[in-house]
Amino acid sequence: MHTPVRVYTKPIGDFFDQGGKVEYALDGVTVIARYESTDFDSSHVADEAFVRLPRCENDYDFALVRKMVGLCAESE
Repeated sequence: MHTPVRVYTKPIGDFFDQGGKVEYALDGVTVIARYESTDFDSSHVADEAFVRLPRCENDYDFALVRKMVGLCAESE
């Protein structure tokens, strides 16, 4: 059975009310993803679903990801 995903709209509304922009969120997501991708050590156990994903030469090309979502290649 599918469990519905809860969306907490108040924090999202608060983010935009305080001047937040979609590009700020995308910047944060890409910076954290880049950091997290290099923070693995030998004790890290990848999720089984992640392990089954096909590999691509662009998997860790965060500059490309940033360009594709309309950001500059490097975070500031």
